[in-house]
Amino acid sequence: MSKVLAALTTIGLKAATGSVTQADLDAAFARDVIDAVPSDALGLLADMQAISDTLVGKTQEEASALLGDWTTPFERFTTATMAVCS
Repeated sequence: MSKVLAALTTIGLKAATGSVTQADLDAAFARDVIDAVPSDALGLLADMQAISDTLVGKTQEEASALLGDWTTPFERFTTATMAVCS
């Protein structure tokens, strides 16, 4: 899960500059990465994927407006990762 969290963090940072690409999403949500996520966290990951998809190709201004919606699922996934990895 820590690999996914790192990739999601990168998406969040890149969203702040309006530079999220499809390659960023492909890295974060690759099959081998998803397979490493415990089944009880897959819903949280699906939430992250849905909101992250909206950030691809957005300008800094457009992405910044969406980051508020991105933050809550990210916080939930971060909390779940910390619980699993501790």
